[in-house]
Amino acid sequence: MQPSPKEIRQARAFLQNRGIRTSDIAPKDFAAAHREAGSKTFGETLKLIASLLMGGQGEGPAPRAAALAKKAA
Repeated sequence: MQPSPKEIRQARAFLQNRGIRTSDIAPKDFAAAHREAGSKTFGETLKLIASLLMGGQGEGPAPRAAALAKKAA
């Protein structure tokens, strides 16, 4: 299901307030991930995405994922 325009605007504002470029995470995709994950807040969604990006590499957190997790906090 597609996110509503209101959800996309809220996602864009959240990402911009955290200093995350919309070229790194598209607001439409972020809003869709938020809806699908069933998170209560956009912060929880960002932490979930960051933890997924950091896991499974066997070499510790990726610098980009660690930066996203830091901005989410």
